[in-house]
Amino acid sequence: MHRHLRSSLPLNLWWRLRVALWTSPTWHAIYERFVRLSRPRLLERLVDQSSDLVIEAFPRSANTFIVWALRDSTDRPLRIAHHLHDLIQVERGLIYQLPVVVIIRNPLDAFVSYRLRSPELNVSTMHSMYASFYGRVLELADQILLLRYEDVIGQPDAVLARIHDLLGTPEDARRPIDVSRVFDAVDKAEQNLRLAQGRPAGRSTEQDAAFATSVARPTAAKESGKQIAIDDLKNHHATAIASAHGLYEQVLERCVSFDKTSA
Repeated sequence: MHRHLRSSLPLNLWWRLRVALWTSPTWHAIYERFVRLSRPRLLERLVDQSSDLVIEAFPRSANTFIVWALRDSTDRPLRIAHHLHDLIQVERGLIYQLPVVVIIRNPLDAFVSYRLRSPELNVSTMHSMYASFYGRVLELADQILLLRYEDVIGQPDAVLARIHDLLGTPEDARRPIDVSRVFDAVDKAEQNLRLAQGRPAGRSTEQDAAFATSVARPTAAKESGKQIAIDDLKNHHATAIASAHGLYEQVLERCVSFDKTSA
C-alpha cells in the first residue's frame, strides 16, 4: 500500500472506497496498517486501548471545535481518538469499552460546508458517506453519546460537562472554556495541517482565501459562499438531501437533550 495513497486518488474515489470497506470485516483487520502506511501523521488520532474516548462525526460537523474545546476545558491530559471520520473508530471504541461521542449535523449544512472546503466532492459521494456512517450509528445509538451540532456550538459548556461526566473528570479538574483560545487552536491546527500536506508556510492572497473556506470555524468567506451552494443542492440534488434528512431526523430522536436555560 503506497504511503501517499490518499493524495494519489481522486477525492470521490477515495471516499467511495472507504465507505465500501466500512461494512467489511477485512477493514478492521487492516485499518491500523492502512493508516500507518498511507497517513502516518494521523496515528495519534487512531483509537486503541490507551484512548480515553472517541469523538467522531461526518466531516464539517464541529469535530475540530469540540476536540479543542474539550482540551481547553481541563488540565487533565486526554488521549482523544478523533477526526478520522471512519465507522471503525466508533465500533472499536465500543469494543474497548470507551466513551464514544458522535455529533450529527443537518445534512444540507454539512454538505454545503464540506463542498466549500472540497469543491471537487460530489453530492452522491457525500450522501453515501452520510447514510452509511449515521445508518450504522443509529444501530449503535444505545451505546453512544449522540450530540446535535447546534448544541456543540451553542452550548459547549453544557456539552463538555456531559462528556466530563462520562470520563469521570473531577469537578476541580474542569473549567469553563475560552472560545477565543479554542478558535486560535483551531486556526493553528488548520495551518499545521496545510504544512503537513506540503503547502507553503507563507500564505498568498489565494492561500488566505482557501484557508478562510477550509478552517473549522465561522468565517466571512464561508458565509458569502453558502447561499450559492445551498441553492445548488436544493435545486439539483433534492432527492439526496431529502433522503439524508430522513436519517438525520431519526438520529436526532436519539440525541441528548440539553436545557437551554443552563447554557
